[in-house]
Amino acid sequence: MTAPTGEVTLVFTDVQSSCALWEAHPIQMREALFVHDAAMRQALADHAGFEVKTEGDAFMAAFADASDAAAFCFDVQETLRNLSWPPAIGAEGGLQVRMGFHRGRPHCEVNPVTHRMDYLGPMVNRAARIASCAHGGQILACGSTLVAAGLPVGARSIDHGIHKLKGLSEPVHLVEVEPIGRLDPAPAPRSISTDPTSPRNAPRDLAVLLPDAAEALLARGQVRLVRGGDDSRRDFALAQQIALAADRPDIERRTRLALLSLEVQLERSAPLKELDALAAAARRSDDPVVLARALLTRSASCIARLEQLESVLPACDEAYAIGVELGDPDIRIAALVQQGLFHRRQSRIDEATAALEQALAITEDTGTTRHFGRILSALARIKSVRATPDVALAQRALVETRRARDAVQTAWALHETALHMWLASDDRAVEHLEAARATFETLGYTAASWRSSMAIALAHATAGRVREAEVEIDRAMRADTGQASAALAKGAFLYHRAWVRRLGGRTVDARSDVSSALSAFRGAVNHPLHRAAQQLLEVLDADDLPVPRPEATGLTAGVLRVVHASSAAAL
Repeated sequence: MTAPTGEVTLVFTDVQSSCALWEAHPIQMREALFVHDAAMRQALADHAGFEVKTEGDAFMAAFADASDAAAFCFDVQETLRNLSWPPAIGAEGGLQVRMGFHRGRPHCEVNPVTHRMDYLGPMVNRAARIASCAHGGQILACGSTLVAAGLPVGARSIDHGIHKLKGLSEPVHLVEVEPIGRLDPAPAPRSISTDPTSPRNAPRDLAVLLPDAAEALLARGQVRLVRGGDDSRRDFALAQQIALAADRPDIERRTRLALLSLEVQLERSAPLKELDALAAAARRSDDPVVLARALLTRSASCIARLEQLESVLPACDEAYAIGVELGDPDIRIAALVQQGLFHRRQSRIDEATAALEQALAITEDTGTTRHFGRILSALARIKSVRATPDVALAQRALVETRRARDAVQTAWALHETALHMWLASDDRAVEHLEAARATFETLGYTAASWRSSMAIALAHATAGRVREAEVEIDRAMRADTGQASAALAKGAFLYHRAWVRRLGGRTVDARSDVSSALSAFRGAVNHPLHRAAQQLLEVLDADDLPVPRPEATGLTAGVLRVVHASSAAAL
């Protein structure tokens, strides 16, 4: 298992009263610890956990997904309760392990001695303090982390309220995870009590609860977004309102960024002025993570809107520098991928390839393998634009995005795999495109769904199935493209319909469509489809493209490359 970076969930475990057990039963304790360690490592393997380090009987582990961390803790406790311990240890009830987990963004760096990833910073301290509050057999987490993780199957939660923890300036909302049906009462966490008479060990202060609730909603929205949930916007908006009410501008900036990033991902309008204001606020408040993410979100919006393109590369460079300073490979990788996408849209294929290969090298050096799929998919897209089929590369990207459990990137990898199959005259192309379109529709990505429909139409047309292609074109015409610019959407539709009509032998209608498409792109001469439409018009004027017969099983590879290379940049 490779070490996760960026936003991770850390787990700390420790055997209760281990010193006394070693003193009383040194031989059997050695055997018991061997059993304990084996159970821990098996559970880590089962739940995609990374063993950071051990100290005596204590484990520190890292997880990319909070739900895996919660399931790991729950399953380990169940396993330990049912193990056969050496007699003297069994008479004590077996080894009682306290556990705690917390989600956040630690500083990640490779230990120069062990050469393994290590985690540092306030978030790590908080995770360790949460675990230290637990009793043997108990699992504790802060409220926002448990919301992001969700409860494992067979578990329930117990709210222990707000607690002051040793060494932490801010109190923590502690929640316990325990098996459903447990009869003995849950012991109160071992924290610094602000109210010794309270059974929950701390008063419920709304000023403390509100920020935690905002963090929880923000975390849940991000999990739903990656997994394809359609309630992310609601979670982000509510988190923003709560952060404003709690007078927490740091959380409000992150929720505002999440909302703007969502609009960019859905290819809707994200006002550049709002992103500029967010970046300025992050600069004033010395919030480098939000600043880097705001710069990259703004760059993505500029690329999509074809506005202020001269600002894209400087913004990516600044974000990359922030990632280097923070030791955050996720920001560095995101900046390089953004550069690669920008160069590809500008037809600078060599520069795009170099940026993406550098991003791939960082993932290999730092073990941030969850980015593999996205980077491989982008590299596959470059080969697609060059009309060079590489189905194996596209399929590897699909495997990696599925492994990362990223529903959005998996849909894009499906789409890209289909484009390579189409380019390789593989009959499975339409099947994969339809699967990608169905996934995009489920996720609410209407612009991406519309792209898949256009690709399906062209795939049918280049295989001689003109009637099916026209049905897809009609369907796409009636659908909401989801794009911010109606003119660009209309131009893209007319361009693709022109190809279908030309491949169906309707040259006059095709010429009319492509002329109308060029009119629609008049205000966006840098759009890749503007250039493609000009090339198509030259093809139509030269009349050098053979007309497929209805009974044809497919076109020649040369004709397919002409169609695909002209369309791939937009699809």
